[in-house]
Parts: sequence; C-alpha cells; structure tokens
Amino acid sequence: IKKRYHFPLVLDLHENWPSHLSKALHTNTFIGKLLSSNKKWRNYEFEAVTKADIVITVVEEMKNRLTKLGLQTDKLVVLQNTLTPKEYVNQKAEKDSRFFTLIFAGGLNIERGLQYVIPALDLLKSRIPEIRLQIVGKGSYQDTLEAMVSNLKLNSFVEFIGWKPVKELIILTAKADIALIPHIKWEQTDCSSPNKLFQYMHAGIPLLVSNCDSVARIVNETKSGEVYRYNSIEDFALKVQYLYQNKENREELGRNGQFWVKEKYNWNQTSKEFVAMYQNLLQK
Repeated sequence: IKKRYHFPLVLDLHENWPSHLSKALHTNTFIGKLLSSNKKWRNYEFEAVTKADIVITVVEEMKNRLTKLGLQTDKLVVLQNTLTPKEYVNQKAEKDSRFFTLIFAGGLNIERGLQYVIPALDLLKSRIPEIRLQIVGKGSYQDTLEAMVSNLKLNSFVEFIGWKPVKELIILTAKADIALIPHIKWEQTDCSSPNKLFQYMHAGIPLLVSNCDSVARIVNETKSGEVYRYNSIEDFALKVQYLYQNKENREELGRNGQFWVKEKYNWNQTSKEFVAMYQNLLQK
C-alpha cells in the first residue's frame, strides 16, 4: 500500500515483541519453539523498521535500542504510556491504619517478578507484623503465585483482588503505602514504560521498583521512590523496611511523584512530540 499509493508508513513499537516472545510461556514449549523462531521475529522487526517512515517507541531506552540497529534517529519518536490528568482528578482516600499496604497492579505472568516479592514477605512479617500485599490483576501465573503464598503460609498477608475498573484501582492505589513495579530485568523491561508507573506517581505514594533501566531512570530522576535488585529478596525486604521506618521520606517521595506527573509525565506534555511528528508528515 505504501509503494502503490505513496502513503507514509508509521510503525508503532510499544512493545519489544521479539524479546517478549523469547520469554513467553507458549513459545518456550516444544511446539512453540518449532512454530516461533525468535531469529525470524528479529529479522522481521528489522525489516519493518527500515521500511517505515516513522517509528513510534515507548521510551528513550527503546529508541536507543533501535538506533543501535542502525535506524536513523530522525525516524524515531518517543510516546510514553503517561496518563491523562483529567481521568485521575479524584485520587484521594483514607489509608487503613491497621495495615502497611504494598500494592501491585497488572497482568500476572512470570516477567512481573512477584515470585521474588512474595518470599520477601516471609522475611518482613516478623519485622512489620501489619504488612499486607494487595495484588490487583489476573494472569497465567496466578496459580503458581497462589501456591507459593499457601506453601509459605502467607494467606493472611497476601490478597488476590483480581481485575478492577480504573476508578476502583485509583482508590485502591491511593489507600496503599508503597506501590510496586517488581519486573524481572531483561531486554524487554529495560525498554518499557508501564502505565502503572505514572498512575502510582499520580496517587502520591512512594514507588519501589526493580532495577530495570527505563523505570529505574525515571524513579531516580523524579526522586519518587526506591530501586532494588530485581532478583534479590533481601534487597527488596530492606527497601520496604527502610520506607516503613521513614514516614516523612515516604511522604516526600509521594509528593515528588505527583509534582513530576503534573509538570512532565502526563499526556498533555508527552504527546507533543507525537503530534508534531504527524504534522511534519502532513506537510511533506
């Protein structure tokens, strides 16, 4: 269609799809390996990005990855998964003083890293008796996580809530004390921009994130939370304990997150480059 009608081709790469498939459960079965060649997916991605006039990426780290493949930087535009402020205007709720609540929201798969968070609660329950983990979402890894909780006898400390509409998720997040992004560190998550990062910041609560490049960079830049080694149960536990013991610091980190979402990491700001890209295409 591009060649025949001389249309510009815009390619949206909001995921590193070849990298995602390299760790997906279904492609790592015997049949999956026969039917899905990661080398072919990477070749297909390279062919697609070289033929496109504009390539949309989700974060600077993704842009840098494609630049290293030889793609021209003037073909690349960054559009992060930021939120639209008007959708989150009423994000206030009273915290439940009976609990010190950690919250995770998202799909439940092996890449999300909750298999390191749950054992950390086994360390923390004696240090923070009122600790509680709320898991909002569903996914293929849920049965494994529930079995882990049961085996460690943590049923009274972990709550599987399931999927919730955005309005309910907003309230649950605002009630929590720490928000988690515990993703396993690898090529995909080093170049990702999860929606929950900015939802958490807007809620005004501190973040605790694994050391994936893109997420850790933004948290460090905005001073909105703490970073831990993704596969270290002890490091995670120590960071939770530090935040628990320093309420003033938690509140400051929360305020910092709200400030940066208002000033920079919102759709009104991050869409400017995206809109300008389409305007430039129309003028050609």
